[in-house]
Amino acid sequence: MASPFKALALCAALAVALPVAAEDWKILKRDDQAMLSVDTKSIVTEKGVVSLRYLVDFRQPQGKITEGTQYRSIVVGAKIRCKDKTISLGHTDAYFAWGAAGNIVAKTAPTRGEVQFHPLEKGSSDLDLWTHVCDQPVKLVPPPAPRPQAPAPPKK
Repeated sequence: MASPFKALALCAALAVALPVAAEDWKILKRDDQAMLSVDTKSIVTEKGVVSLRYLVDFRQPQGKITEGTQYRSIVVGAKIRCKDKTISLGHTDAYFAWGAAGNIVAKTAPTRGEVQFHPLEKGSSDLDLWTHVCDQPVKLVPPPAPRPQAPAPPKK
């Protein structure tokens, strides 16, 4: 019989080995300053509004380490109205490490202005998000499998 300490150590090892979250990040844009990704599993459309979560990984640390708020990535909840080309920002979590890994060092609620839908800014990452969730070609459903053909009559 395994000791309780061995069982506890095994459970802890499995917890560390398993992924913590079920995000599926797809990179949309990358430049010298940052990388923009969207969690494809978070995209939900309801009544003309697309809800999603996006990730920004910064090449250089942001914030001040002396204040304990230095971070390398943020995850933001957002809503986009495709037809109106507007966006509303939601809750933001700042993480110590890239890829929304490590400890959350800050959680911020959106301001009233951020929550209100506002037009997309030309050349902004908001436009990249809109293009991804609203302006993509319609995904076609694969055609049905061909029906089996009747066997040809035997040749004489």
